[in-house]
Amino acid sequence: RGFTLIETLASLVILGSLLCSLVIARANLSVQQSTAELNLQANKMLDQLLTQWWIEDNENLKDLSQIHEGAIEGNTRFTWRITPLPDQAQAPGNLTQLTLRKVRVTLIDQKTRVESASVELAMPHGVSPETSETLEFQ
Repeated sequence: RGFTLIETLASLVILGSLLCSLVIARANLSVQQSTAELNLQANKMLDQLLTQWWIEDNENLKDLSQIHEGAIEGNTRFTWRITPLPDQAQAPGNLTQLTLRKVRVTLIDQKTRVESASVELAMPHGVSPETSETLEFQ
């Protein structure tokens, strides 16, 4: 007893559907993996950029009331942007005279024009990172 033509065609349709599903899943996995790797690269680059700015007392961290944009040295894929956030905060406790300015530092992917990584910072208003003292809040 052999398979009929209808049974053979039905099995081929099922096999074809299974193979198409596997190919689509593989393509989606590939896209998701490349996006995750790009986001990881952007986060590492943002961390390095902020560390470099903090150590070098960079001019970009001094005037936080305006939007600043620029290129990253040695990298053509990403650019950075500093955006002041609207609300300011008061430091807790007995440091009420200290105003904290909130800003967002963002890395922008130049190929897609999409934000790849961002971090919000609360910086002492009018104090450069090099001259500021470490404040411990309890």
